[in-house]
Amino acid sequence: PGQGLGGQVLRTGRPWRTADYAMDPRLSKAYLAGARAEGHLAVLAVPIRIEGRVEGLLYASNPASQPFTTQDEALLVRLATHAALALHNAQLYQQAQTELAERRTAETALAQAAAELEQRVAERTAALHQEMAARQRLEQEAQRVQHFALLGQLAAGVSHEIRNPLGAVVLHVDVLTEE
Repeated sequence: PGQGLGGQVLRTGRPWRTADYAMDPRLSKAYLAGARAEGHLAVLAVPIRIEGRVEGLLYASNPASQPFTTQDEALLVRLATHAALALHNAQLYQQAQTELAERRTAETALAQAAAELEQRVAERTAALHQEMAARQRLEQEAQRVQHFALLGQLAAGVSHEIRNPLGAVVLHVDVLTEE
């Protein structure tokens, strides 16, 4: 920026034109040989602005010393505006495509995580059902053991209650037998 006609447009952000590049005192002569070799004499350059920044320029040249008019400049400015819109739309489209790809990647990762979570929930639910079934079996076994323990106590109590009177009867029978 700042060198040659295009550099002046980049630096200032304003259109520039000259009827004779070689004779224009505002421009650096460093690019004069290249301009002559390419046949540029009358030159017009306008900035391409996107969101207030100069992102490029449109450059028109004429090999004759016929100056560009204000109408030519206005037309090139309109073209630059259209070019800026097209470039900006292309940037927005590229950004949207990038965001869409990122969103798809995130959605895929989310779906995979949800599937893994569902699988883990199913596995843990199955394990919980197994544990609950095992616990029910243990509780039933404990109830049976408790039931048999109560039966054993009842039998011991009945046996005791029957043995004591029988012991007295046997003792009396023994006494009677001796007598």
